[in-house]
Amino acid sequence: MLRVKIGKDSVVAFDFVMTDEEGTVIDEGAGEDGMRYLHGQGQIPPGLERALEGKEVGDKLDVTIEPKDAFGERSDTEDLKVPRGELPEEMPLEPGAELVAESDGGEQTTFWVVEVDNGWVTLTRDHPLSGLTVKFAVTVTEVREATAEEVEHGHVHGPGGEHSHSE
Repeated sequence: MLRVKIGKDSVVAFDFVMTDEEGTVIDEGAGEDGMRYLHGQGQIPPGLERALEGKEVGDKLDVTIEPKDAFGERSDTEDLKVPRGELPEEMPLEPGAELVAESDGGEQTTFWVVEVDNGWVTLTRDHPLSGLTVKFAVTVTEVREATAEEVEHGHVHGPGGEHSHSE
């Protein structure tokens, strides 16, 4: 059987453990809880994506990624305080929650919740892991060519590329 190497528009699945520099586990996943992504679409940290380029099923790697190639450097941007009532009621607002705001022109900006206190929500543009050097221990579990539909949609569908978008 031909072994497919990871390249642009490959569907990739991998088991992983992500730690900080001291070895504290930040996140991990294996099997169904592992990571699946469309290679070359910026869906995982750029340093990890570059390290996976050319790998194939069964390959294992340990990668240390500096902040600029992981979740970004901390910015100088001030946090934003918003009255809770200005955000949709159904929106979950615990620290670390990701919110996407869209301007009238359609431009999207991602914010993360820092704190919810006394009717106010503090938001930041910095990813919660920005500024951290992270380490990934990865085992590649699947590599296949993406379907035309997956490439067009910009995300991975189910096994073999099967998927339906239900509204």
